Amino acid sequence: MDEAGDAESLMSVQEFLEEEPFQARAQPARTTLRWRAAQALATTAVMAVGAVALWSWAPSANSVATEKLQVIGEYQESNSGCVCLFDVDRTLTARQESTPDECPGTKSPVVQVSDGHGGTKSQIPFDSAYGTGPLVLSEVANNLDKTFCSKDRCHIGIVTAGTGSLDGPDEERGQLFARLSKASHGQSGDGQWSGPDVDPPISPLIFSCPDPKKVECAKSIVDMLNGKGANIPADNVYFFDDHRGNADEMYKYGFNGREVSCLSRDMDIDDGIVGLCGARLNEIVKEKGVKNCWQLDREDFYQ
Repeated sequence: MDEAGDAESLMSVQEFLEEEPFQARAQPARTTLRWRAAQALATTAVMAVGAVALWSWAPSANSVATEKLQVIGEYQESNSGCVCLFDVDRTLTARQESTPDECPGTKSPVVQVSDGHGGTKSQIPFDSAYGTGPLVLSEVANNLDKTFCSKDRCHIGIVTAGTGSLDGPDEERGQLFARLSKASHGQSGDGQWSGPDVDPPISPLIFSCPDPKKVECAKSIVDMLNGKGANIPADNVYFFDDHRGNADEMYKYGFNGREVSCLSRDMDIDDGIVGLCGARLNEIVKEKGVKNCWQLDREDFYQ
């Protein structure tokens, strides 16, 4: 092949495309064939680019399935209930006669009772737990309506090893129930309390439930509420307790458990096995899993 032929064979595709039709017809047969081949190549390239663009735009089967699962999950979550369960002694209460200086956010409720002479007098309800004395409510008990439990319109109940002291609106049980009912938008039962052996319980308020059995009492409340259509999945059950070890038990049924009053412990009772000031507002968090004070300290939660 001569040098001119070599030069022609090296002509670019762009040059082929820029040739006028009469120029192509004037060229030898082999040049015309090259021009047509270049046209075909360019057309194929354009079609390929278009196909890639279309493929990248069209959603894949996997992405469609993922979107459907996300929608289903959001629907199920929005239609699922939740429940917050609290211990009483040193969780919803603080040590008797403790002061707000010692335990920030705590306060004793003051009620008006008969003085026996036709009048009334101010009185603080009695708390029979541990050393006994006048009732002091923890920061959380005084601010239940500021917790996620209230904001998410969860059922709110009690699982306590104690008795909750006395019945009546002016007594500890009545004072606790009034606050739970308000925060739960009326989803804390009718004020009646059940013992641990009442199955199903008559309300989400259970007293005298031994510490090793609290997870079973919690489950009985969840089962009772679900039997009434509450639709509460296990991972939407949140349990809060100051007593060392109780929150850990919640893993048995996939519930969430959290130890509270971690920064204030009553060292006069079994080397600090229970809290002193009760639950703080910042301890009531919507977090999945089980956490005790040791773990929270390792995570610098209180820093």
